[in-house]
Amino acid sequence: MTEVTNSSCFGDGDQSITNRKKLREALLRQCKELDLICHGAHWILPRYTVLPSVSDGMYHASVRLRCLDFDMSLTGGLRPTPYEAKCSAAANMILELHKKAEEQEE
Repeated sequence: MTEVTNSSCFGDGDQSITNRKKLREALLRQCKELDLICHGAHWILPRYTVLPSVSDGMYHASVRLRCLDFDMSLTGGLRPTPYEAKCSAAANMILELHKKAEEQEE
């Protein structure tokens, strides 16, 4: 996935490209972060299912996390590669785990 920004049309093109790269890199680390969360909590590692979208060539992923206390399954957004789709699902799972932790603290 390549994006080109013309700075004369969109203002500071270098800044927007840099921000997109940082966001993409952060999202790609979500799979590793979810694995670390599971490892630290002594949970079974998450299971991913990645499927291609027939209509547009993108990929869709879901992630399932099963523990003694809960069983959650979430999906990610459509992404151009299987790995990015997997990381999108992992990012959604991490958000839900944070929400679950906040609920338990209350």
